Amino acid sequence: MKKIAGLLIILASLGGCEDASKAIEKAQQAANTAVDGLQEHIEAVDLSNINLDQFGDAAASAKALMESIEKASDIDFTDTKALNDALEQVEAAYDKLVDLTSESKAEALMDKLLDAVPNEDTRKAIENSLNH
Repeated sequence: MKKIAGLLIILASLGGCEDASKAIEKAQQAANTAVDGLQEHIEAVDLSNINLDQFGDAAASAKALMESIEKASDIDFTDTKALNDALEQVEAAYDKLVDLTSESKAEALMDKLLDAVPNEDTRKAIENSLNH
């Protein structure tokens, strides 16, 4: 009788472990789906509608700013060095554009570029790097 009771306890424990494993697996699948959806949204940066010709001789600097924003949009926030490097590139490109045009023109372009970045954390990081 004791052996049967012990066996039933072991089987019940194993069944509980299996249920927990299934619950964990479902949670992982839901998290993966959410991350995939977020990644698709993050990758949706579209800067093709910005006319760089309006910057004349500073068009190359405006393009460098656009490219640095695109690069910053793809950065993994857990990689601190890569994030800092990307933000430094944005800041340098912005400062160069200000030097070649004016602060108001550079700021107007930056506003358009930031509007195209769907990730709010990325936008805030870029804004903070320029406002230091």
